[in-house]
Amino acid sequence: MFLSIYKIINKIVTIMGKLKKKNGFTLIEVIVTLVLVGILAIMAGYGLTQAARVFLFSKDAYALSQKSQLVLERMKKTFINISAITQADDTSVTVEFLMNRAVVTERFQISNSNLEIVDVAVNRAYVFTDNVVANAGGEDLFSYFRTDGTAWTIADGSENLAKIRVSVTIKGPNNFPVNFNIEMVPRNLYRPISPADLGAVSGGSEEQSAGGCFINSVF
Repeated sequence: MFLSIYKIINKIVTIMGKLKKKNGFTLIEVIVTLVLVGILAIMAGYGLTQAARVFLFSKDAYALSQKSQLVLERMKKTFINISAITQADDTSVTVEFLMNRAVVTERFQISNSNLEIVDVAVNRAYVFTDNVVANAGGEDLFSYFRTDGTAWTIADGSENLAKIRVSVTIKGPNNFPVNFNIEMVPRNLYRPISPADLGAVSGGSEEQSAGGCFINSVF
């Protein structure tokens, strides 16, 4: 593109040089000059249009990234502090956690391409973010894992849940899907070594083998 512009400018300079040797302009010379100027104007306008499109695309992509980060951070804050998980599948999960010494129950779910948070106590849903693509590229919104890396199900019990992975795919600029992932360890549930194993190794007392997380007991 820049090489073509250079050639056009060079052509104009050559023509203008020839015109200096003459006393006036012929009709053909005027037409040629106007055509060349018009071509330059079109190319410059196209370049400005493309630059504007790139700027708007970058702006939208940045805003999408910021929104997605807020979504993931909010989910992370909840999931690492859950005390129980009562329902779980690939598009929704219901968890319990402590807030101000009270048990709060929330459900994250996809509804009509919206990712929602549901306050179970009052059965009220709040739109978390929109334009969510469910199961994009075969990725589930929620995935659950045991300590050995195998898939976890609700039948395994909350105490055997070692990790939750969230994969959020949102339609970005020009409906282009953008994927964001995060993995979280529920610190109040995850036990790499069971209390029974800990007691067997240390010969601990009944107090040592009592269930519960140290972090949860402190806070």
